Amino acid sequence: MGNIPLALVGSVIALWISGQPLSIAALVGFITLTGIATRNGILKISHYINLCAFEGERFGQAMIVRGSLERLTPVLMTALVAAFALVPLLLSADAPGKEVLHPWPWSSSAGSSARRCSTPCSRR
Repeated sequence: MGNIPLALVGSVIALWISGQPLSIAALVGFITLTGIATRNGILKISHYINLCAFEGERFGQAMIVRGSLERLTPVLMTALVAAFALVPLLLSADAPGKEVLHPWPWSSSAGSSARRCSTPCSRR
């Protein structure tokens, strides 16, 4: 759950670098990003609890590594599908009507990338 602020900072930096305004579409991207990050954190915590309760694992480094590796595929699938779904909006900034939605993929996909890259730093 500590990755949510890092993801939001990554989104703001991406908006600043790309020159996009902080608009309603960018805020929708922030909400989407927060929801995906929260869902992924809840999935991992729930899996840790299930490992302890039903498989007799003891809470420790080995259980955290096992649980994280087992939940890696669903977390990456969620993030990649969300990023791929936003590619058409990212590439068609000049299309009529898309200029309003153009900050959304910047904030959502760049923030998701920042969250994934900052995950190893936030565990220490």
